[in-house]
Amino acid sequence: MRTKLKFLLMIWVIPGMAQTLEETITVTGRAEKLVTPNQIEVSIMLQEYISSEGRVSIKTLEEQLITALRNKGLESLVLQIQSLDAHPNYNSYGSDDQLTISKTYLVNMNNIDEFESILNEIEAGGVANAMINNFHFRDKFELTKKLQKSAIENARINAEYVAKIAGKKLGEISTITVFDLTLNSYFGSYSSSIEDSQTVQLRKLLAELSVSVVYKMN
Repeated sequence: MRTKLKFLLMIWVIPGMAQTLEETITVTGRAEKLVTPNQIEVSIMLQEYISSEGRVSIKTLEEQLITALRNKGLESLVLQIQSLDAHPNYNSYGSDDQLTISKTYLVNMNNIDEFESILNEIEAGGVANAMINNFHFRDKFELTKKLQKSAIENARINAEYVAKIAGKKLGEISTITVFDLTLNSYFGSYSSSIEDSQTVQLRKLLAELSVSVVYKMN
């Protein structure tokens, strides 16, 4: 009796479930684009030193840096101090019992030309180190919109291909999941042209975006 009741229950449940099931297909769409960075993060280390005319203080060097930034229209940005160091001074102009102070600053700039120009406005003896830490792309919103459109179009192409193989027709979209935009340094070749390959180029960024789309199947 127990076995018979179980069998009857299965007969009633399975047809009910079949009426609610809907055939779907889930595909991934991808889009990518090489972009040129329009913002660079640099670190500049200024250090006090003693010239033939006397000590050049960190305050003087810092004022030169701020003036150089202002001359480039970058006065509104916040100058961040990454590190501060002090150590005994050893020089060829006699004894000096004061500690030598050095500061490392983080600054965001628009391009390498600005970086070089700003360094030229600071006394060379006071620049202990200067380097580019990272590359950024500011216009992420517009870039994201373009890549989203391309990725969704790519997903539809993939879905149509799979549906055709399965002997089905593609229906309307059920759901779309959009993943975050990623920007990574691109180390590949930019051009196969000999002329272009001899040109010094700023390292580009590879922007990538993917979507997951669920389509109904007819």
